[in-house]
Amino acid sequence: MLRKSFCDIFYPYEKVCIDENLMLYKGRLFFKQYIPSKRNRFGIKSYTLCDCKTGYVQDLIVYEGKSTVTESAIVSSLLQPYLGQGQYLGQGHTLYTDNFYSNPALFNFLHDSYTNACGTVKKRRQGMPKMEEELEKRKACFRAAKNLLAIKWMDKKEVYMISTIHTVNFEAVSRYGGEQSVQKPICIIDYNKSMGIVNKADMVLSTMVEKYSHNATGRQSRPANNPMRLTDRHFPTFCKPKNRRWKCSCY
Repeated sequence: MLRKSFCDIFYPYEKVCIDENLMLYKGRLFFKQYIPSKRNRFGIKSYTLCDCKTGYVQDLIVYEGKSTVTESAIVSSLLQPYLGQGQYLGQGHTLYTDNFYSNPALFNFLHDSYTNACGTVKKRRQGMPKMEEELEKRKACFRAAKNLLAIKWMDKKEVYMISTIHTVNFEAVSRYGGEQSVQKPICIIDYNKSMGIVNKADMVLSTMVEKYSHNATGRQSRPANNPMRLTDRHFPTFCKPKNRRWKCSCY
C-alpha cells in the first residue's frame, strides 16, 4: 500500500536512479543491516528508486535477506509501472545504476522496452567484452555492440561503464576551483550528476528520523523561551534549611 501511494502521488521525470538506502534502526530485527559507508551504519536496508531531478523516492523494496530477489528482478520490479505493455511499451525513461545491478543482459532488456540505461559495471560481469589495454591516466577505450556501449576509463583507477544512450564523446570538466580543465567521457559526467541524489535523500531521511526519535524519547531539551517552563522555585513557600552540626570523630 505504501509503495502504491508513492507511485500515485508523483510521476517521475526522464532520469531515474536505483541505489541502496539505509534507514536508521537500532532495535532488534533479524534483517537489520550494517553498512559502514552510510551515514547511519545500522538500520533497515532498502533498494530505492528515486527521481534524479527532485530526489523524490518513487518506490522501494525492503531487503529481508539473501533470498529477497536478484539484482535484475529488483530493477524489473521497481521499473515495472514505467515499462508498460503492448502499445504503451516504455515511457522513454533513463535509468542510472551502480555495478551491483548493471549487466549487459539487463540493459538490452530495458532497451527493448524503450528505456535507456547507464551505469558502472564489474569487469568480469557475464556478457562484458574483454578490454585489456594498458591505459594512461585520463585515457579511455571502448567496445560497441548493436545497442550497447562499453567504456574503460582510467582515472585514479580503472572504471568500467556500459550505456545504451551515450556515445564515446568527451567533455571538458573544471577541477580545483576552475584552475584545471580535464576531458571526461560524457557518460561518466552524467552518471556522477544523477547517482548522488539517493545519498541526498538518505541524508534528509536520517535527519528526520533523528529529530522525531529525540522528541519521542524526551531527550531534546525544551527551548529557553517556553512560557510554560517554570522559572521560580517549585514550592509555594520558602523552606528554611535546617542547621546541622557535624561532629568530628577522632580515633
